[in-house]
Amino acid sequence: MLAQVTAQILYRILGGDLDPERIKGIYHVTNGGQTSWFDFARAILAISGRRCRLLPIPTREYLAPARRPAYSVLNNTKIRETFGLALPDWELSLRQCLEDLGFCGDQVESDRLPIKSLRMAGYPR
Repeated sequence: MLAQVTAQILYRILGGDLDPERIKGIYHVTNGGQTSWFDFARAILAISGRRCRLLPIPTREYLAPARRPAYSVLNNTKIRETFGLALPDWELSLRQCLEDLGFCGDQVESDRLPIKSLRMAGYPR
């Protein structure tokens, strides 16, 4: 996705459609929609057909050195309005990525994955 977005932007700039002075600044480039890390992991399992028990943890139990914001969805409005780019939903891109990597199996409902528990070393239960 990032390469495609970059190509579209460069095409518009080099084609003279956009003034380089008007497009300065920081742009967030993420897929559309929003999700949590837990739901992202759950979607990976569901799309790939893998089975394991996935345990959500609250941010306060995640032993990260930096404080984490309660809500941190990136906003794509600036890139959409400046370049006219509508980025695909994250679930569509995730499925495409997993298919490209050869990890796509029969879709399994994410609530039916309690076969074994995954837990990273050093993190609380």
